[in-house]
Amino acid sequence: MIEAEISLPIPTNCVVRDLKEHAKVKLIDVIPYGEGVKGLLEIKAKQCLKHILNIIKENPFIYDKDFKILSEDKAKMIVTMKKCDIVRNILESGCLISNANVVNGEVVFKIIARRNSLRKLIEKFSELGYQPRIIKIKEVDEETLLTPKEEEVLRVALKSGYFDVPKGIGIRGLAKKFGVSISTISEILRRGEKKVLLNYFKEKGEIL
Repeated sequence: MIEAEISLPIPTNCVVRDLKEHAKVKLIDVIPYGEGVKGLLEIKAKQCLKHILNIIKENPFIYDKDFKILSEDKAKMIVTMKKCDIVRNILESGCLISNANVVNGEVVFKIIARRNSLRKLIEKFSELGYQPRIIKIKEVDEETLLTPKEEEVLRVALKSGYFDVPKGIGIRGLAKKFGVSISTISEILRRGEKKVLLNYFKEKGEIL
C-alpha cells in the first residue's frame, strides 16, 4: 500500500474552481452519489464568508448543499455535485482519498492506493487530458494507517483540548461536535490513538 500526492487542474464543473481566489478549501471526505459525488468541505474565507456561500449557491453543477457556520470566516459544507470526473475516477479505481487541498490553482489529492491501482489511475487521467503530476509517493503500513474519519476526529480532539490537562473538551462535547453517540466517538478515538501509538513505537524500532 502506498500514499501518493497528486496534483491536477481544477475541473471546470468543480465547486472549488469558483472559490480558489476567495477561500481556502479542504476536502475532508467524499463518496460517489448517483452520477456525481457528495463531499464534505471545509472552507476558510479570505473575505466575507457570506459572499463565499452565495458563490456556492449559484453554482449550476450543485443540486444540494448544507452549511454549518463555524466562525466568522470558516464553515463546513456538505455538497452534492452533479458530476465530478476526477473524483469519480479516483474512487472507482479503488483508491481512497485521504484529503485534498487547493494549492496554486490546482487540486492536490492525497491518495491511499495499491501501486497497480495508482498506475491505472494515472494512465486514465492522462487519457482524459488532465496531465496529472505526482508530487510524492511513500510506502504506508496498513496497520497504522488512519482513516479520514479517525484523522479528523483526532485533529479536532487535539485542537479542542481533549488531550490537555485539564481537558478543554470532554468526550460528550466531541460527540456533539460530530453529531454521533458517545460510544461511537470513543471507538473512533481508541482506534485512532492505537494506530498513532503503533506508528510511533514502530518508528523507534520497537516491535509490540
